[in-house]
Amino acid sequence: MSIKSLIAILASLALPLMAGAQTLDYVQADNESDYGARISAGVDWKVIPKKLHIEWSEEVRTEDGFDLSKLYSNIGLDYRITPWLKAGAEYSFINSHSEKNGWRNRHRGRFSLTGYYKAGRMTFSLRETVQATCKDYSVNNYQEPQIDAKLKSRLKFEYDIPACKFDPFASAEVRNTLNAVNPQSFTYDSVNDRWNASAKDYSDVYIDRLRFMLGGTLKMRKTHELDIFAVLDCNYDLDIDTNSEGLEKKDLDGKGYGNSYPMLTLKDKYFVGLGLAYRFEL
Repeated sequence: MSIKSLIAILASLALPLMAGAQTLDYVQADNESDYGARISAGVDWKVIPKKLHIEWSEEVRTEDGFDLSKLYSNIGLDYRITPWLKAGAEYSFINSHSEKNGWRNRHRGRFSLTGYYKAGRMTFSLRETVQATCKDYSVNNYQEPQIDAKLKSRLKFEYDIPACKFDPFASAEVRNTLNAVNPQSFTYDSVNDRWNASAKDYSDVYIDRLRFMLGGTLKMRKTHELDIFAVLDCNYDLDIDTNSEGLEKKDLDGKGYGNSYPMLTLKDKYFVGLGLAYRFEL
């Protein structure tokens, strides 16, 4: 089964749940594909070996090949509660760029719990992460909230090859949006022949991304490691096309599009990238 088929199946399961509550029509936009790179470097300071770590990293991401799209500055704290359970907290300053909006800043906070299970040279881990991203710029609140909330679940497999400095890994992650704009808040005004939102309702929940990674960790020296990986992002987005007053957008003549205008657009975007992540341990 291809990744595209998997996404189509998941989307077909999610859409009836959303469509059952909403009253707006929607259209499927053309699928988009993109490629790029992710390069990062960081320091892992073992404050208390095997217990408490402080991590700092800088990351550069590109899209459309080599176009600079995002800059990440991350600082985090990890604490090993037991040999099989770790808690972590992280702050990220994100500077993203697009041709339409230029450079814009975001602030992100994360809290995660990671469970581990070892079987011989194999290690399995399950990480659950709750994150909130605050946009440092004005948004159309009828299209998106000022602060996005997400829940991410990642399953990872690692294998320690005997007498080898390269250890392979693979992971799969599901991301859920927790406070998307709910299409059910839009109702049809038959008097004025238009759609409008009665209130800002951020209660819609759905899977908006699947991520798959395949790569390995190269142990160059005792305190130097380099992750080499490929990543596939399957993004799904439900876009609500409305103006800042919660009304449907007007055409160039200033007229409403009417009941037949699809204010909901489903977008599927696939990203394939190569990555390098260097770590230095203190």
